[in-house]
Amino acid sequence: MRYTLPMMYLLGIDIGGTKHHLRARPNTGRDVDFIVPSNGNLYALGAVGMVKELSAHVATLKRKLRAPVKFSGVAIGMSGLDDVRAERAVHRELVKHGWWKNADPDRRRLVNDIQIGMRAGTSSHHGIAIISGTGSNGYAIDQSGKEAWVSGRGMHMSDEGSGFWIGVECLRAVRKAEDGRGQSTKLSHLVFRQFKVQSTAELLSIIYSQSFGKRDLAELNILAEQAATEGDRTAATILDEAANELLLMAVTLHKNLSFGRDRVDTVLIGGTINNNAEFQRRFLAGARRLRWMNPILLTEAPVEGALKLLEG
Repeated sequence: MRYTLPMMYLLGIDIGGTKHHLRARPNTGRDVDFIVPSNGNLYALGAVGMVKELSAHVATLKRKLRAPVKFSGVAIGMSGLDDVRAERAVHRELVKHGWWKNADPDRRRLVNDIQIGMRAGTSSHHGIAIISGTGSNGYAIDQSGKEAWVSGRGMHMSDEGSGFWIGVECLRAVRKAEDGRGQSTKLSHLVFRQFKVQSTAELLSIIYSQSFGKRDLAELNILAEQAATEGDRTAATILDEAANELLLMAVTLHKNLSFGRDRVDTVLIGGTINNNAEFQRRFLAGARRLRWMNPILLTEAPVEGALKLLEG
């Protein structure tokens, strides 16, 4: 019987709050990507559920590769991996699966997703990373290897400056304009048109339905961008406050670590900060007042940072 040697790949995985992105990189040839919506975060699914879902995605990716496959190295950036206890729980589940267990032990990495985002944006081994996508988070590591974290506790405790936070503030502004507690805003027309309603009362059955989630709220950040572009003061204030929240994360991280007088690469990760031009402009204006900050808009997919962890 003829035996076919497996093709060797590096496997990078980005497990964000709303999607999973897997990228297989062969020794020669093109990368192969597999992107799928997430069914929940680590807190919701638990380590068992998360790794079970992830393993199903790895199996699908291997079928796409259409040949015997071995992953010589695997790096995972996982949203919600915020402490040693969570890391140990996930690792206990990972070692039950051959795609992880059979990789070179020196080339297996399990980190928070913000860390692979930072690595995707800068070649420096120290710096700051700020996520503003559906949710928000902040991370930094200085020259000595000391780390610090801010925010990153989900929508009930944090997520300031995220797409979700902006979306919620938009809806609150619309309700205040409607009942007289706030000033008139173009957001009212934009939100009502978006959902094909004429009042916030009609919105209730939509935004509290099981099919309407955090990501749907986050997508409303684009309405704030549109209204601010048209000169709406309420929308502009929301985006100003969101930008200030991200700047506060960066300043706090810089203060809590020892970067000296060097300029610090500050990688901006996530669809909200990278796609909302009005929001981004406000953040960068604030960043220019901080002489130590070197803001970097992430143009690579964060999963590329996972592969860079494996490639050295």
